[in-house]
Parts: sequence; C-alpha cells; structure tokens
Amino acid sequence: MEMSSKHKIVLLLTASINPKDAPEVAIPDSKEREEQYLNALKYYSLIDYPIVFIDSSNTISNSITNIGKGIESFEYHAFSSINSYLGKGHGEKEILDYAFQKSELLANAKHVVKINGRYCINNIDKIIEKVKLSNADIRVNFGLNLSRCDSRLIIFKPDFYIHYFKPTLEKYLDEPSKMFFENVLSRSVHLLMAEGGIYEPWPMYPYYKGINGANGNKVDFKFVKRLRYTLFYRLKIWFLRQMV
Repeated sequence: MEMSSKHKIVLLLTASINPKDAPEVAIPDSKEREEQYLNALKYYSLIDYPIVFIDSSNTISNSITNIGKGIESFEYHAFSSINSYLGKGHGEKEILDYAFQKSELLANAKHVVKINGRYCINNIDKIIEKVKLSNADIRVNFGLNLSRCDSRLIIFKPDFYIHYFKPTLEKYLDEPSKMFFENVLSRSVHLLMAEGGIYEPWPMYPYYKGINGANGNKVDFKFVKRLRYTLFYRLKIWFLRQMV
C-alpha cells in the first residue's frame, strides 16, 4: 500500500472493550468502556492520519465501525487475548504482536504512534508535526530513574518493536516479579541505544483527557495543569541533556 509522506505516520489505538479475564480492571462495564474508546476515536479521526484500532476482547463495535467508515485509512482488528489474566502488560504485548502480524498500514508505516485507546491527547497533532522528519527509532518518556517509560504514548519505528521491544518483552515481562511492561520498555530502549540506535524524548508533554485505566479517575489537562507539566517536562529534558 502506497502512502503519502504524511501517511507514513500511523496511529495505533489499543483497546479492550470487554476485558473478562483481565485482573484489577478499574472500569469493568463494557458499554462504558466502548463509549470511552468511541469518543477517543472520534477525536483522532479529525486529525487525518491512518488509524489502526486493535481490540483484545474480540469485540466488534458497530459504533466504532461506523466512525471508521469516515476515516480514509482505517483498520479495525479484534482477537481474543490468551494472556491478559497475567496482567495488563501481557495483554498489551498481545495487542502489539497481533497488530504487526495483521495490519497492512503498520507494515508500511515509517513511525507508529501507539496510544492507549481511551485517552484523547489534545496536542497530538503538534507532537506528530514535530516528529515527522525525525530519524529516531523511539520517542518515549523515561521516569526520573530511567528504569520505567510511560507507555500511554510511544512513538517508534516498526523495527524497534520487532528487533528490540518484542524480544525483550518475551524474555523479561513478569508482573508478579515487578517487571512490568513499562520497565521492559525502558530496558529495550537502553539496549537499542547501546547498539547505536537513536532515542529521543517526546517533543512536548502530551495533554491527556480521558479515564485512567488503573484507577478509573478522570484525567484532564486544563490550563494550570498544562502549564505545570510543560514547565516540569522542559526542565527534565534540560537536565537529561546535560548528562549526555
């Protein structure tokens, strides 16, 4: 499939509309979850990039399908998770594996913008504009001790997942031992850099809006919160650059 320069960036929205076997789900109601995914998809449909929507609970939503019909390049895949009972990270890994096995859009992408599918990122268009010409293999936000990365937004080349993140997940992901998805993501980025790959931080902090999947709390970056997080993030990036 040929894509324009703009369309070499593909949004990957991860979802689980009806997570029957996942432990400690903050919002178990499938209708409520479907509505949250639907609202996010409506938002992302307005920024005119290809979207791949992957649901790990084998649920096909007519509402989401209808929104997808209005998106020029859209794929909706659904499958039944086998390992989500082991924890959120195992379910997330299954989604990524399935996405790269089945998606034609991802197979032709230069950069994948992976977003947890119930979040709207209100400045995602500005973030994408700043990464279009980037040659970085991975753009992600490290925690302050560099042992975890924020997995709500990951911007990466497909080869990063195939050659670094996927094999590192297969080797180290073990939630009972406190080796979570976010820890393994950090480890895979360190491995990439050790072998000469290119890491860059997010170009700006994402302004999330939606429901926190861990606790069910509302997340909304209004003016004061945006200002606080933006200033903190800029200061953090400045300190990280002094260490290089």
